[in-house]
Order: sequence, then structure tokens, then C-alpha cells
Amino acid sequence: MSNDEEVKLWEEMKLRILFDHKSIKDHATEVYKEMLQSGLSPYCYTIAKEAWEILQIAHEGTSKVKSSKLQMLTTEFENLRMTDDEAFKDFYARLCDISNQAHSLGEKYSESKLVRKVLRSLPNRFHSKVTAIEESKDIDEIKIEELVGSLMTYELNLGTRRKEKATCIAFRVEEEKMNAMIVIQLLILH
Repeated sequence: MSNDEEVKLWEEMKLRILFDHKSIKDHATEVYKEMLQSGLSPYCYTIAKEAWEILQIAHEGTSKVKSSKLQMLTTEFENLRMTDDEAFKDFYARLCDISNQAHSLGEKYSESKLVRKVLRSLPNRFHSKVTAIEESKDIDEIKIEELVGSLMTYELNLGTRRKEKATCIAFRVEEEKMNAMIVIQLLILH
């Protein structure tokens, strides 16, 4: 195998390593097997191992750094709450970001854990919807996508009702002003 072919093979393996979602251990095993089957020289094994270690540390950091990152993400996950003025989609984006970061470090949150976190973290305006979901569905069986869709629909309907209520209040205030003006005019005339 020529040096150009070895470099090309190594580049292909690097791309697979970086973009595949398997665990690092699985990647190392695959790379090792491919190298053995391709007939690369022993010198390439050393270079590949060094490159792998560099990629691993660059991507995840040392085990202490990884552990610290996971601890920080766990704390961030536990403290995550949706604020009163926050849109649900923004809250869900923050939750997904934390979950994805944890997953990239080897910590995968279960569907049930994410569903429970969402239900616990919503502000009071979602209280009736949360109660309805908890009473009508098995929380351990509900999919996060189903919950997210339901809550986004609820929030849209809630927003529509608030706008209608605000419009109704505005009309009522305007009507009261007009009535007050009529009373004042009648008092002036008499």
C-alpha cells in the first residue's frame, strides 16, 4: 500500500470517527480492525494511536474535564426552569442543548426523565395542562415529542385566548369611558 493510499485511508477513518455517533471505544475497535485488514505498516499504528488520543482529548477532554463537564451539566439540568415570560420552544431548546451536551459526553437522559423534567419545570400558566396530562396519561410511556407538541399547541391556544381577553377588556374600558362622558354631558346640560 502506497503512502498516498495510507493517508487517504487515514483521512476516511478520521471522518468516520468524527461524525459517527458510536462510543469512542467502538470507534477505536473499528479503526484498529480496519488498520489490521488494510495492511498498514506498524509505524502507522503508532501514529493512528497518537492521533486517536489527540482527537479524543480535543473532543472530550481528559477524564477529569469530562467528569467536571458532566457535573456542571447535571446541575444545569436540575436547576432548569421555564420563566414566566419565556416561550415554550425557547425553554425546550435550552433543555435539548443540555441533553445533547450530556449525550456527547456519554450521559444519555431517558425519555421518561426528560418528560418529567419538562412537566416539573413549567410555570403556573401551564398548571391545568400539566394536571390533565398527568391524570390522563402514563408519564413513563409518553414520548417527549408528543408532550412537546401538546404543550406548544396549548401555549398557542393560551396566547390566542389572552389576546381575545385583552381585546374584550379594551372594548369594555372604551365603553365605560363613553358612558362616563355621556353622564358628564348630561350633568353639564342639567
